[in-house]
Amino acid sequence: MPTSSIPKTRRRPWRRRLAITLLAVPAGLLFVEGGLRFLLFSDMSLARSLGDDLRLPAYFAREHNDTGEAYWKLSHRLLGDLEGPAHKHPSLGWRRNEVDAETYRHGAEARLAGRRPVLLFGSSHARNNGDATVRYASLLARSELGKSLCMLNYATSAYGLCQSLMLLERSLPAYADMDPIVLFSVMIDRDLDRAMLGIRQVPQPKFIEGERGQLEIQEPTTVDLGEYLRDNPIGITSYAWNFLVYSTTFFNTTHRSSLQHLAEAKELRRRVLREALERTQTACNSAGAKLVVVIQQAERTLVLPEPGTWQKQALIQDLNDLDIAFVSSAPFIREAAAAQHRSIESFYFQEPPAIKHPNDDGMRVQYSVFEEAIKRGLTSH
Repeated sequence: MPTSSIPKTRRRPWRRRLAITLLAVPAGLLFVEGGLRFLLFSDMSLARSLGDDLRLPAYFAREHNDTGEAYWKLSHRLLGDLEGPAHKHPSLGWRRNEVDAETYRHGAEARLAGRRPVLLFGSSHARNNGDATVRYASLLARSELGKSLCMLNYATSAYGLCQSLMLLERSLPAYADMDPIVLFSVMIDRDLDRAMLGIRQVPQPKFIEGERGQLEIQEPTTVDLGEYLRDNPIGITSYAWNFLVYSTTFFNTTHRSSLQHLAEAKELRRRVLREALERTQTACNSAGAKLVVVIQQAERTLVLPEPGTWQKQALIQDLNDLDIAFVSSAPFIREAAAAQHRSIESFYFQEPPAIKHPNDDGMRVQYSVFEEAIKRGLTSH
């Protein structure tokens, strides 16, 4: 039979199969993506029943990489029962209840009674987490140093480096004529990453690159969570792909590793760290305050050999370059564990709500770190 007489539909069946395949693949991907979004976000009882186990933000993003903002938006969207801070603040995001929202003066200021103030800034590792008898201010008051010094603790739970800096810059001028000692606590494993996020518990300030490449702080336009989530989409292009990346061991490890070593992300954090330290130093110099930085580490990184993570190495290098006095908490914790024949984790809470934060024994060790920092502030020029 001549080739010319064979019907075209019989001569070229592969074209039809190829076309079907090319249409089926994206259609299938769209079906998977659409189905996953239905299970995640639909209010229908069927979606809630079938998708309940999927409604966890850690399946689609991570708190401490470039999907951090998406992680927190998802947390609020999927879980919906996260308690926000009691005292919201229009530019800081939130504040301690002891800190005045307008003047930034500390509510315990009357306790100074003529003594020299020690102002402590930082996040939850510098805030009190245990029994009242081991609060840092109380331990200082009962010590020999407490006769001439009084601590005002400004450290605020969940703060990032950006918020601690802003609070220092706004509160320090009120104590400029009292020759204050400033302890600036940096939880290097968390505070730097938090400085890059525009939302966690509620919208918060963050460091951004300006139009000319300069670093600047972008304050939140609102601290109303509902308004923020309406105006700022989650920002995940494909939930199916993110689920594959973050919920499987191979993709999870590979993708996180690549993110952590992206040169641009790392360099931006290096610049933010240096900028925050320079601004802290400038504020203290302007107020005539003695500045000592306290380097804090998370429990999980205390077991790493020195010199530690790149973040810790960068922080120490910047402190040396800027000639800023500092004390690291790591040797204090390690030595206490060795001397008492205990594990490092035994100095930390292992259950909520203060999980991975210093317990009463840990706070006593932390106080010895702060006391050493105070002594360096007393002898610095």
